[in-house]
Amino acid sequence: MGDNMLPFRPARGGYRASVDATERQLFAGLARDVATLLGYNLDEEMQESTADVTGAGGAHAPGARGNSAHGVEESSDVLASYERELADLESTRCYTPANNMDTALARLLPDMSEEPELADELRPLTESAVCHTKIRNLLVFYTSLASEAVWVSNEDAGSWLAGANDIRIVLGTRRDITTAAESEAVTSRALDIMESERPQIDTTDDMIGVLYVIIAWWQDSLITAIQNKDLRR
Repeated sequence: MGDNMLPFRPARGGYRASVDATERQLFAGLARDVATLLGYNLDEEMQESTADVTGAGGAHAPGARGNSAHGVEESSDVLASYERELADLESTRCYTPANNMDTALARLLPDMSEEPELADELRPLTESAVCHTKIRNLLVFYTSLASEAVWVSNEDAGSWLAGANDIRIVLGTRRDITTAAESEAVTSRALDIMESERPQIDTTDDMIGVLYVIIAWWQDSLITAIQNKDLRR
């Protein structure tokens, strides 16, 4: 983890953490990429969401105040090929026939039945609601990165975890992780890089593996913080 990246800790009304500038930029870029895969632009969705709240006379959510995640810089050049790969995919505005779906998209929006015909019938009925929930979760994650001081409210903790998990699913898919053994191998390689005296990432696969490990660690820290808060009650 970066020198300034800290795990989540319980706080009044929510949870606090911090993330350094480089990882903040990368995670914000990944959240945008996953939203793009689902057919949405997170910055546009955030602007619409903010307009809805302020138009109703409400206050900004903690993650949306000040400089929004719209100001987060693009991901670093080491992910350029990954970004191009996502840009070339056919995204969906929630619904795409299963046999045309990209592998990552198929894992984000799995079949609702093991029977192919029933799965095809259910997909257009259920996928829109699932997709919109995922975009809302990604927005919670994205806006929490508005500054290096990360804040997630009690109410948004579940959404933050779900958004982070969808990012992890896409990263795992891009690294061809389908089994526990493959996950362990990628994790081992990433930890070797991160724990070396002079960490160096030369390939997109290694960068994705490192991000896969970091986001899992960050998720686990929020889960632990939630459990610790529950124990105090």
